[in-house]
Amino acid sequence: MFWLILLIVLGACVFALWHDDTRRRLLSDPAFRAFRRAMPPMSQTERDALEAGTVWWEGELFSGRPDWQRLLDIPWPRLSD
Repeated sequence: MFWLILLIVLGACVFALWHDDTRRRLLSDPAFRAFRRAMPPMSQTERDALEAGTVWWEGELFSGRPDWQRLLDIPWPRLSD
């Protein structure tokens, strides 16, 4: 009897993890709600930084191993007439 109950519980867990909609409804959504409550609200500075786009070449510089040729290949800015 114990093995049958264990098999049913294991089967329910596998079903919940295997199907996207069920996993999302039972596991992912409650976890995201808990994290959302635990995290502090985003400041305006953080929002501006995220909306600014990519880090461009500075990302390579701060990675510790920049590709200097990539920096040299960037065209020089030109003044308009």
